[in-house]
Amino acid sequence: MIDFGSDLDFIYLQDINGDAMADIIAFGERGVYVAISTGTHFERPKLWSKEFGSSQRSGEWNQSGMTRLLGDLNGDGLDDVIGFYTNGTYVALNDGTSFEPIEYWSEHFGLNKGWNNESVYPRFIMDVDGDGKEDVLGIASSGVYISISNGTSFNE
Repeated sequence: MIDFGSDLDFIYLQDINGDAMADIIAFGERGVYVAISTGTHFERPKLWSKEFGSSQRSGEWNQSGMTRLLGDLNGDGLDDVIGFYTNGTYVALNDGTSFEPIEYWSEHFGLNKGWNNESVYPRFIMDVDGDGKEDVLGIASSGVYISISNGTSFNE
């Protein structure tokens, strides 16, 4: 049995280390936990980032509009963390064994710009322009908005 504790906001099953096997990625109070798949079982969860968590120490990311997603934003074949916070979009790139320190990539798609309800104003991570780097696509009542990743930030 894998024990992530009881402080989890949500969990993804996705290949996080590029070995073509789905791993467990969990966002919790203290940050981002990852349990790597061996093909027959999952390793013990490790804290890959002390950011993107719901505690004050790890950024106070909560479930109410502060969506955290995974996607390959720099085209290296590894899924990174992207988070939509009050003042914009933050990213932590994946180095294969952990997530690098969080970086501010864009002033767009934050709660202060009206992106405060994921059910009404969803945001998606997908490669819109075919360059191998996933971008942000958001749907609002006024239209569809796209921010293209250049690997280190989003071109607006």
